[in-house]
Amino acid sequence: MDTLTLYTVGYEGLNIEQFLLMLDKYDIEKIIDIRECPISRKAGFSKNALKNVLAANGFDYTHLAALGCPKPVRNCYKLNHDWAIYKKGFKAYLQTQDLALDELHNLAREKRCALLCFEADAQFCHRSLVGAEMIRRYGVEIIHADVKAAKNQTMNQLQPELLFS
Repeated sequence: MDTLTLYTVGYEGLNIEQFLLMLDKYDIEKIIDIRECPISRKAGFSKNALKNVLAANGFDYTHLAALGCPKPVRNCYKLNHDWAIYKKGFKAYLQTQDLALDELHNLAREKRCALLCFEADAQFCHRSLVGAEMIRRYGVEIIHADVKAAKNQTMNQLQPELLFS
């Protein structure tokens, strides 16, 4: 049996065009948004705008809020900036999310999926912790998309008029 692969992506430093090209580069079919609050000051990355632009360009979108980082853990990190404490708090929370993790596993078996959050560096994003739990529970392979390489891409394959329709 082939190992299931799950990708992770961040959009920090990217515009929507670069983000779409990165998804295309990795042959992603579905974005699993794991931001608890899927809003962004960055054009095109709030839930409804992102869902629309993804659909217009042939990508599926699902929001799994249960895999987002809960506010108490986020607030603690804002106060102390201690990644070790953040990881401990989020990992403990993640152990209560069996249904959401099962749903993610089922979605990843249907289509080539990528977990979405903001941070460019997966090592300092909760999506890496979700990925580690998916490895532990289901033996999936995790690939973190190269956001730095995506910054150098330009819009040439996608139709710009579809970006914000």
